[in-house]
Amino acid sequence: MEQIRSFLNVQRGEGKPLLLLFLYLMLALSSFTIARAVRDSLFLHHYSALDLPYAYLAIAVVIGAVVSLYVRLAARLSQATLISATLLFFILNLILFWWAAPRGWNALPAVFYVWTSIYGIIVTAQVWTVAGMILDTRQARRLFPLLGSGGILGAFLGGLVAAVAVRSAGTHNLILLLLVFPVLGIGIVRLLSRRFCRNCRVCQRAQPAVDSLKGERGLAPVARMIFRSRYLRLIVGLLALSAVVTLLVDFQFKLAVQESIRSADRLTAFFGSFYAWVGLASFLLQILAGRWLVDRHGIRVALLILPIALLSGTLVLLAFPLRLWAALLLRGGDGILRHSIDKPAIELLFVPIPQSARAEVKAAIDMVIPRLADGLGGLLLLFLTRGLHLGTRGTGLVNLGLLGLWLWMAVRIRREHVSTLRANLSERQIFPGHALQAAFLDRESTERIRAMMEERQEDVVLYAIELALAIGRRGLIPAHLVRHPSPSVRSRALDVLPMTAEELERTLREEEDSRIRARILARAYSMRPASEPPAAPDEHLLSRDIHMRLAAVTGLLHHTPPQDIQTARDYLRMAVGPLDDDSAEWIFVAEALGEIHHPAVVGLHMRLMAHPDRAVRKRAILSAGRAGQRELVPVLVRLLAARDSSSAARSALEEYGERILGTLGDIFTDPFEDMEIRRQIPLVLGRLPSQRTVNILTEALNEEDGLLGFRTIGALNRLRVSGRDLRFEEEAITRRIRAEGERALRYEYALHELYPQQTGDLLEQLLREKIQQGRERVFRLLGLVLPPAAVHAAYRAILEKDSSMRANGIEYLDNALPSPLRKWVLPLLESRKEVPDAPVSVILEEFCRSKDPVLRECAQDAVARHRWPGAAVAGAPA
Repeated sequence: MEQIRSFLNVQRGEGKPLLLLFLYLMLALSSFTIARAVRDSLFLHHYSALDLPYAYLAIAVVIGAVVSLYVRLAARLSQATLISATLLFFILNLILFWWAAPRGWNALPAVFYVWTSIYGIIVTAQVWTVAGMILDTRQARRLFPLLGSGGILGAFLGGLVAAVAVRSAGTHNLILLLLVFPVLGIGIVRLLSRRFCRNCRVCQRAQPAVDSLKGERGLAPVARMIFRSRYLRLIVGLLALSAVVTLLVDFQFKLAVQESIRSADRLTAFFGSFYAWVGLASFLLQILAGRWLVDRHGIRVALLILPIALLSGTLVLLAFPLRLWAALLLRGGDGILRHSIDKPAIELLFVPIPQSARAEVKAAIDMVIPRLADGLGGLLLLFLTRGLHLGTRGTGLVNLGLLGLWLWMAVRIRREHVSTLRANLSERQIFPGHALQAAFLDRESTERIRAMMEERQEDVVLYAIELALAIGRRGLIPAHLVRHPSPSVRSRALDVLPMTAEELERTLREEEDSRIRARILARAYSMRPASEPPAAPDEHLLSRDIHMRLAAVTGLLHHTPPQDIQTARDYLRMAVGPLDDDSAEWIFVAEALGEIHHPAVVGLHMRLMAHPDRAVRKRAILSAGRAGQRELVPVLVRLLAARDSSSAARSALEEYGERILGTLGDIFTDPFEDMEIRRQIPLVLGRLPSQRTVNILTEALNEEDGLLGFRTIGALNRLRVSGRDLRFEEEAITRRIRAEGERALRYEYALHELYPQQTGDLLEQLLREKIQQGRERVFRLLGLVLPPAAVHAAYRAILEKDSSMRANGIEYLDNALPSPLRKWVLPLLESRKEVPDAPVSVILEEFCRSKDPVLRECAQDAVARHRWPGAAVAGAPA
């Protein structure tokens, strides 16, 4: 049994529901094939093939009313109840047709032709709807082709039964055989819905298609939903083109058949045999290649095969018009490929649609669109045959044009399929950047902001200031806020309000808070022209308040030429000279140095970066970045290795920006440099978005040190989402993804061989940790070649316990990944893997000799505990 499951690619727990679905579809297609043989025979025996366009139009008219009723019922009833009621209705219809057939009702062939088309549409759509509710996205991709083979086998059996039974029972009595399917189908649907449905709410009680359409039922709300979705519009277009082309092919085929065969029973036998052989060929193709093709290549390739085959068959029929063998080749190719390859691929297109809306949308599209397209095709045929009097050749030329459009549509829908999967993974709505501003354009909102400015509560006023700045209305901030009771409000108002020198001087006299006075003074100094010489010595340098002295020295040094070192040092001595070595005010000095860009302060800055007080030291390191003195860079780089200062040193180096990329790059790529410093540098580079940064980091992707490699990838991820137009070298990234994927898979294989059951060994825990880390690295790297938000959403979905979300995440990657990456990424995510038969001793020997010291120690420890008594391991401790 295990070998059969492995051959069919069926996992544990999938056998029973798959068998029931297989039987359900097989009976449905068997019944429909018998009905088609009877339908085609009766119609061509009583009417001309040139009358077929009228039948196509009648189908299009009737199906609209039928589907409108069906969708209304689908919104009110459970799927199981709806399908059972539909099948019971078909049973009554069949009994009525069988009773009327021998009584010479002239309209029966035309009515039965229309009924058979509607019957086939509804019963097959119901099978695939139920399958979509039971199987998730990945199961659907893997099992839909196998399930489709059940329908193909049913078509073969139905055609065979029709061809054989007509000789003894006659065409009319074959109608009774159709009763087998609906009777058995009711029981199968009930069993499936009760035991295997993934979403009980959908199976037991259908949901409205969209919450906003509550109260509305019928085809109109579903049609609006389809119209609003580009993906659904593309599906509609693809199915419509497919239906029109198939109708033209069917017309050409039946025209050729009627030229060769006249008797009703012979026509039934011919159609039965034709459908049987087509079904057998489809079944063999499905088993031998169809499942592999759809599972391996998905809709990328599968959607193109049928139109290309029909293109070739149409060219043959154009060369040999009305030849039965040429018509058989064209129609046979359509029948063989449609159910073995094209139908499973089409069904995959519906999987990304939310399940709460899928039943109604799929019912509307499956039932209405092909038949409306049939009506359009019927009108086209009437125009071509009755209006332009074109024969098979003219119809074939029109078909060639439609096939070209079909191919173009198939390529477009593949891209939209990937986008829809991505959208389903991440449902967060993006708030437009201009929406905030638009929301506050009205007068009432601006008046509300003005009122908030008059409040005494600090947080309210600060929020109002930020809101006014965010919407670009700085004029809403009143000048009197510089006298607000809250120091935080006064300080923020001084930062954003335009003020003259006289206003600053008046505010300085009125302000009591020393820190705010220092800010006012600093702003006043910044407003002085650079050519204006400062007062010497400035009265504020003699202040007893350290904040005033620091504001004064900052302003004075701003106007002191860089070459005038002595004057600058004199100012510094006046500002900080009165401080003792252990003074608590050194922390204010360290902070103020960040605003001074004069070379005379470098020595003091270095001294404070090594101050005994940790708080002073940290403040001096942070302010070094704002000061921007090049001489401080080597000191900051060395501080990266110190645990208590690495974070502050990184922040300071970030302030320098791109001008120190050369220095950081040299240290980062130097294998003889301190590894702890090298490990810190990616954390800095990730915040300096430039193409040069990307190039530096990409060169280090193959570093053997695990933490350095992980941080390098993380830095590249940060640059990827920086919003800058940066180029990432896909070849280097692909190589690293392959290496990470291979390593993680080796660990998975080793875990499978060494620990079939959980034991709690250190080696087991380490392997699980390395597998998880490998997956995370792979996804981080994928974010460099695919849209980062989509990759992140896929990763989150794959970590979910919900199998549907997980399947959607894997399906997105399967469609979005370039071919070279799929073989290394997907095996990491699939629950079922091909495990190589590697001896335990070989695996342990590799681990015991690993360059990774932790892996080596854990492996040696596990061997020493005699976890695998029969394994002889070289390199393990005795």
